[in-house]
Amino acid sequence: MVDAPEGLITIQNNLAVIDYSKNDLASKVAIERCPTGAIVWMEDKKTVKGGGAKKILRMEPLPRG
Repeated sequence: MVDAPEGLITIQNNLAVIDYSKNDLASKVAIERCPTGAIVWMEDKKTVKGGGAKKILRMEPLPRG
């Protein structure tokens, strides 16, 4: 299954690298398949995660310092 047009996302040193010159070809398809929520969609200054992403619930505050 293809989530992005050819050349939009490549893997370099085990990290996804996005060619932002092709950003207008992107769609939300990839975020819908990401089960961890690591892939997000930014729109109108809001972050959107896919429907399958696990919700993070913290039971205590994060450590400080």
